[in-house]
Amino acid sequence: MKKFKIFMASMMAYLMIVMILPVSSLELIANAAEKESQYLERSDLYLRSVSQYKDKSLVSYGKEINGKNVTIISLFNNGQEKIVKEIDGYWNVNFNSNINGKIKINIGSYENETKLVMEYDFNTGNINEIDGTKYSESLMFYTVLNPDKNITESIIKKIESKYKVDYSKEYENGKASMQISKANDVSGIINFYFNVNTANGSQKYMGTYNNNFECISSEKIYTDIDQLNNIITIQEPIDNKNKYKIIRIKDGQIISEGLIELSEDSEKRVIDTIIGNKLYTGIYKDNVIEYLFEDGIYKKINTYNKEECKVHSSAIDSRGELWLLTEDDDKVFISMLENGKIVKKYEVPAYIYMPSDGGEYYEQMQLYIYDDSNIIVSSMRGTVFINNAATENPKPEIPAVPEVPVAPVLPVVPEVPAVVPQVPVITDSNGENIVIKPTENGMTKIETKTLSPNTTNVINANVDKDAKEVEVTLSDIEAIKNGNGSVNVKLNDNVDINIPFSLIDKNLLDGAKAVRVKFSAIENSDIVKGIKAVNKVFKFDLLVDKEDGTVSVHNFASGVAEIKLTLTDEELKGLDRDKISVFYYNEETKTFEVMETVVDGNNITFKTSHFSSYIVGEKVEGTNSLSTIEGLPSTGALIGTTTIILCSLALVFVGAAMLFKNKKQKC
Repeated sequence: MKKFKIFMASMMAYLMIVMILPVSSLELIANAAEKESQYLERSDLYLRSVSQYKDKSLVSYGKEINGKNVTIISLFNNGQEKIVKEIDGYWNVNFNSNINGKIKINIGSYENETKLVMEYDFNTGNINEIDGTKYSESLMFYTVLNPDKNITESIIKKIESKYKVDYSKEYENGKASMQISKANDVSGIINFYFNVNTANGSQKYMGTYNNNFECISSEKIYTDIDQLNNIITIQEPIDNKNKYKIIRIKDGQIISEGLIELSEDSEKRVIDTIIGNKLYTGIYKDNVIEYLFEDGIYKKINTYNKEECKVHSSAIDSRGELWLLTEDDDKVFISMLENGKIVKKYEVPAYIYMPSDGGEYYEQMQLYIYDDSNIIVSSMRGTVFINNAATENPKPEIPAVPEVPVAPVLPVVPEVPAVVPQVPVITDSNGENIVIKPTENGMTKIETKTLSPNTTNVINANVDKDAKEVEVTLSDIEAIKNGNGSVNVKLNDNVDINIPFSLIDKNLLDGAKAVRVKFSAIENSDIVKGIKAVNKVFKFDLLVDKEDGTVSVHNFASGVAEIKLTLTDEELKGLDRDKISVFYYNEETKTFEVMETVVDGNNITFKTSHFSSYIVGEKVEGTNSLSTIEGLPSTGALIGTTTIILCSLALVFVGAAMLFKNKKQKC
């Protein structure tokens, strides 16, 4: 009996230690046992930019060193990291024009202000500052043009000549709108988007042209910019609805022009997976079809049956071979097309896509590949490097990699897509392209008629201060479906939401009537009771309205949304700003998950791969947990840690009293 009592007392003490000890400490102990050398190198890095050459990878990421934010450019080779450049503060880093191992590096702010331009040589390892003017002239980025009369008249004449119409009066009377952008280099390439309202309804035209070529269509023109090789690829529809002309342009000159006829069930945009003389379609459908460009025609040469496997990402290596991130039986593999089959080559560690707490499956993974000796898989949860020179062991077909139970620490600066030209569309409360309806029942509704497909559409709106919820309706489905631009919603200088079109699955937009973005700030919610946080829950929703109902988009198809909240001193009162983070509230598990966060004065910035409910709270130092008002970490569960500990103390007290009573009776 005495031994039993000692055992029970020991168990109570153990439970007390487990409940009081921070969860992160336990995770570190568990991690230590797994820190063994692996064929797949593991890292807690979230990469912002990647450039590969042979067996070397140059990457950029953000990190906190001695309490300071630092942007790091590092070289990974043979399983080792060598820091090439450290820059104080967080900066947007773009790698461009990788020619024979020499790349241009543009380092700038997230408002596109250039800080530094450098050149790195993979062959020598040297990095040098270069003339930024010459650098920018070599890139195929676009600058917005104000509606210049000569250019707009020229574009309208081109449209009128091709389609035998007369739109001059409509444009002069303000019934038509024109958005124009021009390439920064000397090629003279101009993109335009023309929308005109006629008696028969709205008509849209898209086009790309210069002195050497002209592509104008009343249907969908797809455009892709290869910033590494400065090549523009245009996919222009012709008479047959499944037949397209694919034009590739370098330095303003056409370098290839060919026809492709797609099957009825094929996705319509196919130029994202074209390199050299090969083109692939159906990557995210049932079969992958390989085409070969010969004699001005893209000919079908292979069909790969995916056998129900799901594809998360794709990449083409330096030899023109297609690689895929495939999912099979809840596992993710790096696979390759070989002899008509999809062959698994490597297994991706589970921590890249599956959190240890059993939370949400993370699908936003990026695949970077030079060849089979230099592969990178990166997500917001971490990065895996595969470098065959890093191991003396023979390469296994599917290497076994133990799961890492702790999600990597994320960097704190939102990534800005490098290829999307920043073309602001003026859409304020007095503009023609936006309608702001009066606030009713606490909701303000904003509607837009047209969007520019390949630019950033900025919506500045001053809404009623009494509005508790704002809904933005985007009616231009074609622009969202076929473009690579984004919508940037700015509300009263308090909320800034950047939503790339890539967030929405293109298949989901088939038959859609509108896309709605909803934002609300809920005060005095039970979610924030008992924790050190702003007394508001910030809720974001992305909805697609279809004929048969509304679909809520929770997990994004590709990319991340960037959100900036500007809070008042009163809202932040009582919080340590050095410890503030944004937390995602998981409604299923009733727990909080920390988000990568940047705090600059009263501005709180974070990025997310899904819309849901978020709070701004104080993080316990050294952990990813929220602080409660009592000062203890909070998991977000209905039964708090404090309650559990008090109950445990009560049990210990009762046990001690029983022992004392029994001892007294024996005496």
